[in-house]
Amino acid sequence: MSRAEVQEEKKKKKKGGIGAWIYRVIILALICVMGYSAYNIYEIYDEYEEGTVIYEDFADDVGAGKLTGTDNTRLKNLDWTALKGKSEDVIAWIRCRDTVLNYPVVGGHNWDNAGTYSDYYLVRTITGEANGKGTIFADYNCKDPFNEFLTIIYGHRMKDGSMFKLLPSYFGEGGIKYFEAHPRFELYLPDQDFDMEIFACAKVHETDDTVYKFDFKNGDGEEDLSEKQKYINHVLSINELMAETGVSVSPEDRIVMMSTCTQEVDDYRLVVWAKLVPVE
Repeated sequence: MSRAEVQEEKKKKKKGGIGAWIYRVIILALICVMGYSAYNIYEIYDEYEEGTVIYEDFADDVGAGKLTGTDNTRLKNLDWTALKGKSEDVIAWIRCRDTVLNYPVVGGHNWDNAGTYSDYYLVRTITGEANGKGTIFADYNCKDPFNEFLTIIYGHRMKDGSMFKLLPSYFGEGGIKYFEAHPRFELYLPDQDFDMEIFACAKVHETDDTVYKFDFKNGDGEEDLSEKQKYINHVLSINELMAETGVSVSPEDRIVMMSTCTQEVDDYRLVVWAKLVPVE
């Protein structure tokens, strides 16, 4: 082998060695990225599971858990003393049979403003522990939640199926069957139980004050039935629920609007409306 051929062979080996090292570095980087992603997924799963345990234990402690209620009966003897002992912010309990929706609802009357209130319960459980599940909460603008014409409540749309994950199930053609299986939720207040009869759903912008509305008064500061009727008419005009509900709504009724995210990178929300009907 000539000297030139020897030098050329060395160059090839050198290039091959550098290429092999680059390949090893890339593989190592990919392994690190995969490991980091797997760790993050585990952290999220672990946080979700922790939140699930917190709420299941909480439900058992206050008489709303599997040991004291079944999917075929309403909750009996909900322990409001225990509920208030867990958190003074608790104002209601919401439940949907045959689903995981079985949670306390907190009110914003103890908070100074929407930012502080929302930020707090968006990332904390009812017990105050930091957790991505958050807590279902009423808008602080609702001064007397569930006792006024419109009460707006918020909850996360969790990927593990919890909180308000079921709300999107009412949309589209599949929403017909889902509605037929779950036409109502249950709402429990300290002095009264209600059925929440679902009658509409829609995708709306988070700043749409035609649906996120809190003032139904006239110029004299009195409750205006015509303004309430306008709201009902508007909701029905944008309704995307394809099922025939048979639910009639009037200005004298009490309405609950449940709001959750779309899980898309946008400023829209999925909302479901229900009418409160007292249970004797």
